[in-house]
Amino acid sequence: MIKTVQAFWGRSGHIEGVLAGLGATSTFLKLTLFASLSVI
Repeated sequence: MIKTVQAFWGRSGHIEGVLAGLGATSTFLKLTLFASLSVI
């Protein structure tokens, strides 16, 4: 039972990490796009 709970929390934590990484990447891309547009 405890192992199942630990596996569940580990998986949800991993998913949150992936989502946070994707959010940071998209924000970085938006900033890069905005910077390149303002230079032109």
